[in-house]
Parts: sequence; C-alpha cells; structure tokens
Amino acid sequence: KTHLNISDSEKYNGLIYLKNYNVKGDYYVVTPGAAWSQKRWLANYYSEVIDRINKKYNLSAVIIGGERDKICDQIHSKTHTKVINIKGKTNLRESLAIVSQANFVLGNDTGFLHAGESLGISAITILGPTSRETGAGIFLKNSSVIENKTLWCRPCSQNGSVPCYRKEQYCMSEIKPDMIMHAVNKLNL
Repeated sequence: KTHLNISDSEKYNGLIYLKNYNVKGDYYVVTPGAAWSQKRWLANYYSEVIDRINKKYNLSAVIIGGERDKICDQIHSKTHTKVINIKGKTNLRESLAIVSQANFVLGNDTGFLHAGESLGISAITILGPTSRETGAGIFLKNSSVIENKTLWCRPCSQNGSVPCYRKEQYCMSEIKPDMIMHAVNKLNL
C-alpha cells in the first residue's frame, strides 16, 4: 500500500482554486486521459455518466488531465450538465490536492486514479487492455474495478501500449455507463 501526503495549505488552495469555478461542496474527479489511447474509455460514455451522477447526486464533476488530453475537451463538449474541465491548468501538486478532497475518483488505469487511492480516496477504475494480473487495479475497500472479464483477448499487454487488432476494442466499448453507475451507487454518496 502506498501513501501520499498533501499539506493542509495545499488542500486549502485546492478548494480555493475550485471555488473560482463555482465548485462549492462535494465533487468527484474524472481522470480520463492515458498515455495510450487503448486505455481510454469512450468520451460519450463518460459524458453520460457525468450527467447521470449530477442528476442523481448533485455532485460536480472536475476533469483533470494533461494539456494534450483531448478526451477531456470531448467529454466537456458532450456533457449536458455542469462539468469543470481544468485539464492542463494545474500542476501535479495542485491536482493531487484537488483529488485528495474528492468524494471519489473515476477513470482509466492511470496515475491520478492510483494517486487518489494513495490519498485514501475511493476509485472507480475502468480496465480495458490491462488487468489486475498485469499490475492494474485498486486496493481500497470501497473502490471498484470495472472490466469485461469474458473477453479472450484481454489483457493484451501489460500497460495498454499494444494497439487492438480487432475491428472494435470490445474491452472498452462493452463497458457501459450502467456498470459505472452501479459502482457509484455502491459508494453510498
């Protein structure tokens, strides 16, 4: 088990930063980027989940990512409810401070999702080409892994860097928003 530490002043500054975007109260973090495109869940599915969480729980979604994570903009443009897209606007420590105070983190098998767990924040991890057997996964009691265990072709690589050779990347396209919502509902928000 790993543990990260964020100072009280960093946490305070993270909340002040979010207040500039009118985030007051509870929120969750969406971290949809990934070094390899095969590890990214579909933008329209993320948008649907964000809309459904907002409607059911009235939680603000804060999207974090790197400057080149175009998927953050795609999600933002497809979402019908308020979403805060701060991709490329925060440094590592600022992003960690924001993650450290979230209700939960939702995303692909990426660093910020694992950082969230190291900060004690429950995570909903979407695993496509990677798996627990190749080093992906979560560890906190309230965290969830969403994956399609029935596919014969996955995991196809240790880190998701190998392009899919099938006509469709079923390990991601067959993970539906209902599966994510089931995991969110288990968090007792």
